[in-house]
Amino acid sequence: MAGSDKFADRGDHLDWFFQHAADADESLLTFSTPVEIPTPAEFPATRLPDHRARYLDYDGEIADDRGTVQRLVIGRYRRVDQHDERFTFEVESVRVVAGGEFTESLVRAIKGRTTFVY
Repeated sequence: MAGSDKFADRGDHLDWFFQHAADADESLLTFSTPVEIPTPAEFPATRLPDHRARYLDYDGEIADDRGTVQRLVIGRYRRVDQHDERFTFEVESVRVVAGGEFTESLVRAIKGRTTFVY
């Protein structure tokens, strides 16, 4: 669901991948948010082009010296609403992949209903 990466042009940020179909080959609804965790859970976001599903399991270097990716959490979600540059979802389950204080804060922030404003 969320991972961290670093690009020279965007700096540190979180990329969020949402699989919106049961088909494992389906592309992923993708957003990028700042690393800072807002309260309440309404994240300023950038809607990115859909990514390939293989990014759900990827950790490591990105080609062409574009940075690195580390998965932080994975889980299941339910789409509540998506319109007018807002995407709202509820986390049904979440598992920490890369622990630490930041990740625990992130998990607390997205429990319940979360909205990305883009």
